[in-house]
Amino acid sequence: MICDPASLLCIAPNVYSEFSIHPETFEFDKKVYWQAIVMAIIILILVFIYVEWYMKYRLGIP
Repeated sequence: MICDPASLLCIAPNVYSEFSIHPETFEFDKKVYWQAIVMAIIILILVFIYVEWYMKYRLGIP
């Protein structure tokens, strides 16, 4: 846990990674953010393709 003695503020390390913030400069990391967004979109597309294939198989639609 990172604590600032001047303001009595303690921030857990996982907060920085969850919100893509650099812990020393407090800057937003755009690259990590967009990588997470792109990975989520790819996974969603793959899930939709799988569901479509399963429905075609299950219902017997050519």
